Amino acid sequence: MGSGEQPMPWIHVKDLVGIITWAVEQEGVAGVLNATAPELVTNAEFASAFARSLWRPALVPWPAAAWNLVFGEERAAVITGGQRVACRRTLELGYRFRYPTVREACEEMAHLLYEDADAGVSDDADDKGGGGADAVTDPGAQAEKQNM
Repeated sequence: MGSGEQPMPWIHVKDLVGIITWAVEQEGVAGVLNATAPELVTNAEFASAFARSLWRPALVPWPAAAWNLVFGEERAAVITGGQRVACRRTLELGYRFRYPTVREACEEMAHLLYEDADAGVSDDADDKGGGGADAVTDPGAQAEKQNM
């Protein structure tokens, strides 16, 4: 998008949920935590890593002028300008990222048929009746299971 040289904060959804859960469970964690991965990348680097994980080429980016026409200059600036955001405090307080690099994050989620390695896994499945190997997470499947 635009030049591709703008910084692009990113985070894998599992780390986003992980930070929220970790922050709630840890004593002494208060205040603002930046939920962004520790690896700082540009938009071009992110697009390249994502395309590589899909075994596809990263296509030619849209120039900033095209984004300005579509969204207007002010909104387009959000896309083409970028922001440099660091997770320094999140790391200092002890959160360990599961997907600290864009390559790891893209490889984990970029499959033709995505299969969540964590599906059905729950630490407290037996205690609270959720998760576990027999858990059904699809609402349609839940209704079908109840009708059996």
